[in-house]
Amino acid sequence: VIEVRSELCESRQFTVLGQCQSHTTSQLLDHLGLRRAAHPRSDAELKCGSGVVQYEVAMLSTMPVLKVQGRGSNPPKAPIENAILHSFLIAARNLIPFLYFPRERSNDLRAEDFFDDGATWHQKRPASPYDVRELFTLISQRLAHLTWDRFNEKKLAWDWLSIAFPIAEALEAFVSHAPSATIDQRLKKESRHLMTLLRRLREKKGGSNAPLGPPYRLLDSL
Repeated sequence: VIEVRSELCESRQFTVLGQCQSHTTSQLLDHLGLRRAAHPRSDAELKCGSGVVQYEVAMLSTMPVLKVQGRGSNPPKAPIENAILHSFLIAARNLIPFLYFPRERSNDLRAEDFFDDGATWHQKRPASPYDVRELFTLISQRLAHLTWDRFNEKKLAWDWLSIAFPIAEALEAFVSHAPSATIDQRLKKESRHLMTLLRRLREKKGGSNAPLGPPYRLLDSL
């Protein structure tokens, strides 16, 4: 069973100077654009950051875990299903920028931060079969932001396996290639367990080489 929580940096105990703290000099260099984009933080800070990512991986794992382990004799009611799907999609939305997007703000946590050269991660990262920017925007519009447009938009059927599989592949590549000293071991375990679950589910769905469908489709009714 995956524990859906994250003990960030030893239960958020940030009392040791130099660990998981912002530094005035570092912030000044960030604002001036004088720091290199990749690996600007210490190994201890990166390890704390990977603990944040571990929580999102755990949330992303909720749907595969339920599919593999079953839900018992009484299936959960619709609100529970919606909560699980919501949690899954928000976790996907949080992980997509970490894995695929360039930094937009100085404090954005990105996979390339864990490498001496950000280009190394771009070379190791598997390509996604769908437009991650489009999916990120759609999840943001439908779940992360309250807009008037929601009331007039058609309903979507989300293909959680097609959404999760490329993200899990990228996570597996990340924990395999990032320096070991910078990675929380729980993140390694969580990411690899997620990939194992998804491969098993893909095999049951149509075979290990079966093509993944689009991450979502529009339904006819509003």
